[in-house]
Amino acid sequence: MSSSVYLAKELERRIQQVLEASPDNKAIPVFDLYNRFSGNIQVQHPHYPTLVLGVVTSGFLNRVIADMKRAGIVGTTKGGQAVFLSDAAWAQYLLNGGGK
Repeated sequence: MSSSVYLAKELERRIQQVLEASPDNKAIPVFDLYNRFSGNIQVQHPHYPTLVLGVVTSGFLNRVIADMKRAGIVGTTKGGQAVFLSDAAWAQYLLNGGGK
């Protein structure tokens, strides 16, 4: 896998964590996610002993969110300007003991 795949997986994980921490599954503005994750992000790479730095741009962030939406993990509101966990992802989070 290329480093962009690892970067996308890490970004998906971090976005989901932010959304899970949102009280009552409140929508988070995409702009807030961009401010949090834009620039360099460190990810583990299984083939190198050091951390790989990847750059998260607005386009990359939007593609990751779009992929998460197609997979049913998140939904969007306000014309795509805010994102929230889908009902199925929120239910899975609660089933796994989240929110306690």
